[in-house]
Amino acid sequence: MSATAERGRGGALPRAADAPDEHAFAARDVMFALALFGLSLTVRAAVVLAFDVEPTWDGAFYHRGALSIAQGHGYADPSAVQPERWPWSHYPVGYSALLGAVYAVFGAGHQIAPLVNAVVGALTAVVGFLFAFDLLGRSRACAAGLLLGLHPGLILYCTLVMTEPLAGFLLLLTGYLGWKLGHLRRGALLCGVVLALSTFVRPQSLLAAPLLLALFRGPWLRRLSQLALTGVMSACLLAPWTLRNCLVLDGCTLVSTNGGWNLAISALSETGRFRPLTPEDGCHGIDGPVAQDRCWAQVGAAAIRRDPEQWLSRIPLKLSHTYNHESFAIAYLAEARPGTWDEQQKWRLMNVMTAFHHVLMGVALLGTVGRFWRRDTLPPHARWCQLAIVLGLLLFVPYALTLPGRPLFWIGVVIPVIGLLRLPGSPPLSPGFIYLFGLLAITSLTHIVFFGDDRYHLAISPALCLLAAAALRAPARREMPTAA
Repeated sequence: MSATAERGRGGALPRAADAPDEHAFAARDVMFALALFGLSLTVRAAVVLAFDVEPTWDGAFYHRGALSIAQGHGYADPSAVQPERWPWSHYPVGYSALLGAVYAVFGAGHQIAPLVNAVVGALTAVVGFLFAFDLLGRSRACAAGLLLGLHPGLILYCTLVMTEPLAGFLLLLTGYLGWKLGHLRRGALLCGVVLALSTFVRPQSLLAAPLLLALFRGPWLRRLSQLALTGVMSACLLAPWTLRNCLVLDGCTLVSTNGGWNLAISALSETGRFRPLTPEDGCHGIDGPVAQDRCWAQVGAAAIRRDPEQWLSRIPLKLSHTYNHESFAIAYLAEARPGTWDEQQKWRLMNVMTAFHHVLMGVALLGTVGRFWRRDTLPPHARWCQLAIVLGLLLFVPYALTLPGRPLFWIGVVIPVIGLLRLPGSPPLSPGFIYLFGLLAITSLTHIVFFGDDRYHLAISPALCLLAAAALRAPARREMPTAA
């Protein structure tokens, strides 16, 4: 892509000092992408084979739903037995549908679903490399790809029968396709296909649709028409499943029937994270999945209206559970094989993975900081502004480590805020970065409303990796002093 074209999309040159061929895709880059896929897949497959565990927690439901699909019974109640299988839609169908298709071909052994996750994880690393190549140039794209390929949390999470690796891949792919092809009608339609697939896996993925306006090119009217095409395509693909729900359930629901449950959990949980709901919480004797979900939505909304201050006071707890640690994979594996994990071993590995996640968030925050140490690059006020962000991070980390709960989660929360503020000396805010910042902001907003858990940040860990690769870039051209 030419410098002129890039300036037209992002408002400034992304890297003034890049070598001329940094953004010219060549044969060596194809070889790197293939090697990256092979490395990422090999590491993940090795870990999957080392941790052969039965699906547990939510993974057991995804697995049993996939079995039902593979056996030709459709998405039926995983707890029911033949011949009385009841149509089911509590969890989104997308991940179970993918696994069901694979199970139908390769069988449903314990390692099949994790190996599917391994392939998805390797593809995520490649898409991240390609996306970063256009955003950052070759060197930083290689760093982003390797971060994604070797991210310990993403590698270990492949062993779980959970949706986050697939959700993260589809969100990243949606952004990349919007960046590369959004100026074409077929590109907008393709974005709609991938966005619909992502919605089938995680319905809140629909919240990313407005972010595509930043990626589509041209006047705003054209961008809006492209987004309309994306929306129509997504709606056409979602409609048959919604119609199915209307026909076979006790009411209509777009994809799944767990939104009301999650709102009730958020409103009733004192910790800000998951807690089981019981009939005594307010929905005793309600039959039918849609009726139950609507009842729980009413219970949650009523609890929030009754004491909104208490609900708001739990926001830091929810965000803490979402960003402050990376322990879900270890807890899942320990639950699946309790006899093979002692507490000390569990906590040691949790601490290592959490430490990596904290460092990644910190470096991703530096993705909002422009290179400030060269006097000929920035005027003094801009240099001091960027330096203040770095000093703020360096002072906050040791201070947070002395506080109860070690609230480092605020780093993840403020990344999109600082990135979108456009402080003096900031690096270029190209459309791709608006999309990445938007994904982080949507995640925070979602778990302000609903409950938090560290598994939910895994879906936006690819965005963190790309932002980390962008750390301390050249500032936007408009910040550079002009010659007298």
